[in-house]
Amino acid sequence: MRGLFLILSAALLHITLCAQGHEEHGHEDSIPSEAEVRRQVEALFTYQHGEVWLGNGMAVLEVPAGHKFLDATQSLRVIHELWGNTAVDAVLGMLLPEGDSLLADDALAIVLQYEPVGRVSLSGADDLDPEVLLARIQERELDDNARLAEQGQEPAFTMGWPLPPVLDEARHTLHWGKHLQVGEGEEAGDLLIADARLLGRHGVLIANAVTSLDDADRVGKAFVDLLRALRFAPGQDYASFEEEIDLVSPWTLNGLLLGRLEEQRPEEPFWNGTRRTGALLIGSLLMLAWLWFRQRKASAGGSVVP
Repeated sequence: MRGLFLILSAALLHITLCAQGHEEHGHEDSIPSEAEVRRQVEALFTYQHGEVWLGNGMAVLEVPAGHKFLDATQSLRVIHELWGNTAVDAVLGMLLPEGDSLLADDALAIVLQYEPVGRVSLSGADDLDPEVLLARIQERELDDNARLAEQGQEPAFTMGWPLPPVLDEARHTLHWGKHLQVGEGEEAGDLLIADARLLGRHGVLIANAVTSLDDADRVGKAFVDLLRALRFAPGQDYASFEEEIDLVSPWTLNGLLLGRLEEQRPEEPFWNGTRRTGALLIGSLLMLAWLWFRQRKASAGGSVVP
């Protein structure tokens, strides 16, 4: 699978040049279609079904019916070579609907990670007010966007909760989905940033997806199915925590939803704090969202800011 992006790009370029040449000489046969090239590239991936152990036996996923799993090694190659995001250096794998292709614009690829940040306390569960959290996120974005502007990058605005935060205290799970607007005016793009967390004894299992707002219902169901199918191994689960020897996480439930440590200094952009203490976002969700937006603008023929 080495150089998948280059292989695909070269193949599609070859198709274009062949089509032009055949058109000039009146030939229409023997030209591989773009769909055929994509099918051949997709065939390079090997998916798993059934029971899959993650992170050297730390957790197990019963791949939900109608889904397929891509292991960690292949997933990193997808992220690096197909998506162009080299900031991510560790994943557990990816979960996709059975019929989705990683090469399709509308693919729902849920990326799984783990961060050993200690056990996140469930205290404060009654304080998860979506409106209050949204206001805090938007207040912080004023400073974040000022810094992005200084770097010549587009601003990003959290607009609401297409998937409001849902905490299951019995299962130690939290999931949500935010509406992120990247850019302003006619060039703006609207994305769904979906997240889920499974809290454990020593850290947090993380699930992330970046997709279209139109996919909110499908994404919500996929995350519910995932959290039902994902569990820590015995001794690694939340209930196995031993107060005298195990680490209590500096992260809170509110912090997970805010995307930053609550004691983090206001002048720090959120990705500094997350990387410093465990990168609870996949590299940076903003980076993934921006890459997603750039790819779709480019495929639509729009201008792309370097």
